[in-house]
Amino acid sequence: MSMEFTLGQPVNLEEDERVEFKEILGGNPVKSIINTSDEYVVAFLNAGGGSIHWGIRDCDRIVVGVQLTSNDKDSIRKGIAQKLHGIQPAIDPTAWMLEFVLLNADKEGDSLFAVSVIVQNREKGVPYYTAGGDCFVRMNGVKQKLCGPALTEYLRSRLTAPVQAHVGADSISDPKITGLAQRVRKVFLEHGLEYSHLPRFLALP
Repeated sequence: MSMEFTLGQPVNLEEDERVEFKEILGGNPVKSIINTSDEYVVAFLNAGGGSIHWGIRDCDRIVVGVQLTSNDKDSIRKGIAQKLHGIQPAIDPTAWMLEFVLLNADKEGDSLFAVSVIVQNREKGVPYYTAGGDCFVRMNGVKQKLCGPALTEYLRSRLTAPVQAHVGADSISDPKITGLAQRVRKVFLEHGLEYSHLPRFLALP
């Protein structure tokens, strides 16, 4: 998924549950991008996928860019990979992608870029957390940290979501079957297992 941005022009995307824009205002763009990368990725994993774009103003969607050297880009690649490695449950490298879109190259090795992290769609089920144990979600188009009763309700809503087993094009809505499916999902979660492929276990020949 390659994005196209033009310096000084608004993008055609809108901020919503799947898209976030961030302008870098501080003097250390590398640190700013790396430090919150896992929070945004966790939020988008919990939302079923999405993308964060640094170098775009969220107030008017104008592309302003982030000034980076070649070494800065290498540091961002390594730093984000290390951050995302700590996400629980663990995600494989295909779950996300980092892109640097060149906007303006005034001098060699020191240019303006839009920096994007694209999170692939993952089936909702098990919630994701940062290495520090924080859970982030997307609500009303922004990243929000959940804890206490709000996190409990969020987890409950995932565990009690309706589950259907499929036989060809027909679905089974028997309460006994859906109840069994929900218990299996709960067992997967309690053991820290990834059950995004649960439908494969429920599929009947």
